Amino acid sequence: MNLQEHIRRVLREDKKSKFIMDTVGKHGVYKTAKMMGVSLTYLYKMSDLKIDEFVAKELLAENIENGNLPAKYKGFEIEISSDDVFYWTRQFKSGHYEPNVLEKIWVMATPFFATADYTPVELDWYGLEDDSKKPNVGIYDTSGGGDYFVELTHNTHNGNYFFNSVDNLFDWYNTFYLPEVYEIILDRIIPQVQEETDERLRDKNT
Repeated sequence: MNLQEHIRRVLREDKKSKFIMDTVGKHGVYKTAKMMGVSLTYLYKMSDLKIDEFVAKELLAENIENGNLPAKYKGFEIEISSDDVFYWTRQFKSGHYEPNVLEKIWVMATPFFATADYTPVELDWYGLEDDSKKPNVGIYDTSGGGDYFVELTHNTHNGNYFFNSVDNLFDWYNTFYLPEVYEIILDRIIPQVQEETDERLRDKNT
């Protein structure tokens, strides 16, 4: 049995292994996971380590990217950039404009951004296209510029950690993060940007 196989057996058989906790205490969770040849998720699932805000975001990103957590929600796709920014993207026709007008939106909604106990939900880009022509013709677009911003508070902080377990974190993502971010985008950000887009288009055409 090689070292990594031995370590995995220890992880499976003893959640409170002094060996695991000592290794994490000495090297940190990221290096420990690498040394043991396991994912960060596996390390936390097979131990009693508490999840802080740094690790929470990493665990979410890891499991969205490997398919263990949903990367789609009610018409939106959730993409994670190389610098760990969570983007919600969608192409849609809300009925607010003529039938040939396609709306596109990008919203940043990174949980525990800058280690905070909230998710900043902010418009990154919004555009209108005429899809009756091929290729589509751009009608209007705008960047957020900080004008479309909502702070989604979590109340997840509990002393020195945020979550007791990976399952607890995953439940939070599915039952709180996804529906709450969706509601903010649908009920607040989209109506606001549509209203201001209408004003700018009217000004442009007068």
